[in-house]
Amino acid sequence: MRNFHVPSLGRAGVSTTLNHLKEQGLSINTHVWIYDFEEKEYRKYYSDMNIHILHFPDGKNLTRKRNMIMDFIMKSGESGMMLDDDINQFIIGKTKYSNYKVVKTMDFALVYDLLERASILCPDVVSFCTKRNFITTYEHNEKSLFTKFSVPSALVFFTGKNMISRADEKTKADDICLATECWLNKELALKINLIYAKFSFGNNAGGLQTGHTDFNESTKQRLEEERDFMIEKYDNACTYSFNTKTGYFGSNGSKVRKWLLDTGKYTTEEMKALDTKVKEYSKLVYEDEIFNDILSRVHNNKWNIIKKGEN
Repeated sequence: MRNFHVPSLGRAGVSTTLNHLKEQGLSINTHVWIYDFEEKEYRKYYSDMNIHILHFPDGKNLTRKRNMIMDFIMKSGESGMMLDDDINQFIIGKTKYSNYKVVKTMDFALVYDLLERASILCPDVVSFCTKRNFITTYEHNEKSLFTKFSVPSALVFFTGKNMISRADEKTKADDICLATECWLNKELALKINLIYAKFSFGNNAGGLQTGHTDFNESTKQRLEEERDFMIEKYDNACTYSFNTKTGYFGSNGSKVRKWLLDTGKYTTEEMKALDTKVKEYSKLVYEDEIFNDILSRVHNNKWNIIKKGEN
């Protein structure tokens, strides 16, 4: 059974993610995680979904909310996909085996099934994530279907396997913090280079915009605070940098690798073994018949939107 988990704030009735899931007949598979003061509004629009009401005496905390979702998934022992509440669509790349064109789709079930199949083929991976929406390179090959040391953004697929890593609830940088914890705990989390999640962060009401009049300025301040927190906590300033084009900060894979080696968290032999494993998993999934059969659905269902170059 598919399990979609959506933490949401201030977007009752206008959440693109929840509205797509409802339209696609996936309400019974959807868990909506909200604060108690918004219960009435969310139940009004999503009464057929599984509503989880949270009350935090010390105020709103998105990182804690996401950690609670992870705890819920781990306790159930089933896979679950955690989604931002403002996803517009997915962009699916192409492989030499499928010969598919790059397409844009809203098929949430398709994306879930792709990652679920990957989790079956990669038994020791604890989570997968997609690429961020501002990346426009869609080419990849059988050796690089997956990338390690990856920071999740709008989507994280948890395989249901027990994992000890959680994001630090003292920061809003839950995605980068979670990824760092996974590296340090040697829990294998991978990014799939075939799927891109496109979302409207910063362009619509609700979410992290709630309560701010100047969103760009508040975002800049928050990112600076988060970067300082990450550097102080993990003592690895060299791995984090601002992207002047996007305004976000993130981790550089090669610098992360060097940091993990320099600090002794990984030995050279362990790192080589990890490199080999990720390449083997990439090739295995890339060539899997069932995985490619699922991919073929993207051109044969009503949730397919548009082929690249036709808009």
